[in-house]
Amino acid sequence: MAWVKLGSTKLTSAGNSIVVDGGEDNTATLSDDFSSDNFTPVGSESAYGVSLNRLNWTTYRKTTSGEGEYIALPSTFSGDFVVRFKFVTTTAAYDGSNEEYLFIGLTNSASCLSTTNQNVAGMYFHNYSSSDSKIQVTYRTNTGPFSGTATSVDFNDSSTYYVEIAKGGDRVDLRLYSDETYETEVSGGTTYSTSGGATDQYTHFAMFGMYHSSAGSTSALGYIDDLKIYKDVSEVRKGFTKKKHLSVIANIISDEDNDGSSGSSSGVNVRVRFNGDDSTSYAYRFDGHGGGYSSESNSGSGKNYLYIFDQDEFDKHINASIVNVDGEEKAIISHTVHAASNGTPNAGFIEGMGKYTVTSGQIEKINVYNTGQGSYQAGSEVTVYGTDGTDEADDSVKLDDGLIFEESDTDKHYIWNATTSTWTEIA
Repeated sequence: MAWVKLGSTKLTSAGNSIVVDGGEDNTATLSDDFSSDNFTPVGSESAYGVSLNRLNWTTYRKTTSGEGEYIALPSTFSGDFVVRFKFVTTTAAYDGSNEEYLFIGLTNSASCLSTTNQNVAGMYFHNYSSSDSKIQVTYRTNTGPFSGTATSVDFNDSSTYYVEIAKGGDRVDLRLYSDETYETEVSGGTTYSTSGGATDQYTHFAMFGMYHSSAGSTSALGYIDDLKIYKDVSEVRKGFTKKKHLSVIANIISDEDNDGSSGSSSGVNVRVRFNGDDSTSYAYRFDGHGGGYSSESNSGSGKNYLYIFDQDEFDKHINASIVNVDGEEKAIISHTVHAASNGTPNAGFIEGMGKYTVTSGQIEKINVYNTGQGSYQAGSEVTVYGTDGTDEADDSVKLDDGLIFEESDTDKHYIWNATTSTWTEIA
């Protein structure tokens, strides 16, 4: 059977995560840089609206009908999606018991959220006080937004976050990033909710201000920018080509000297997640031999990662095989050798086995990551190969037309016809 290279990622500097995926982003279903005004206002509050290439917001709601802005989605969303935007606070105001709220996300109505029950999936916060104004995710079916799961991040003055709202199945994740590439998560800025429905429908992207009981007297101000919405995906990055069998080869550089010394580069482990899934859908068992590893362990079920190797300071070479069939649990076998100290014969070996219990779909993204004290060093690399188990030739390997082949034992010569894919004896 023909194996093809699906993807490879090598670290160019020290880090704690190596992700292999399709190598590029999906195409956004809706993208708006606010160079023109495509939004519809609700109410008459002038602090909302598009100006200076951004969509302005306020927490102030001065009428019972609501204040805000919305745009209709190109089509009804009823599955997975990702929403991304830059969120900036220019004025943080706190209003105590009459705190005001701001919701930003997807809904199935263009009406204000505190007057109309509707499906919602997005972020919201209230400006109660500087220490009680957590940014939260809200995910509800046919109800208002005043229920959510909080991050550890308080809404505050002059803050800039790159917000990602991602729905996968019956779960919505809120992630706050500090950079426009959406790579560096804000500490404590991640949370999720499963309070909505997997098939809830959404028709609008909306921004609405609300108040708790009575309209407040002090309101917060800010804006969003660079809005992108992706339909029918739970990850912005494309996955690699789906194959029934995967082979993963990893080289993890733990310590530049490979001498086991302590320091900033010492003490790394190897954990794996698939398709960005950090739920308790993993189980594993491993057996260690040599190099100080002579134990067997069984994780049982309900882990949120796949164990490959525990923490130490040595380089590691990993070879793993995965059965990746849609409709079945994904079985994994891994073999890991660590180098041990330079010049010593006591290399360590761990054999692991496990499974990823999600049966729907196939693995198309692999994240090898570290939770140890040190970091993976530059040059650490993960490569993924795949096959569907057929005997078809690999189209990436082609013979040139007119190629001559000589049998050494018979001295016969054959010429290759690339059009008919045949050899013909010529001498």
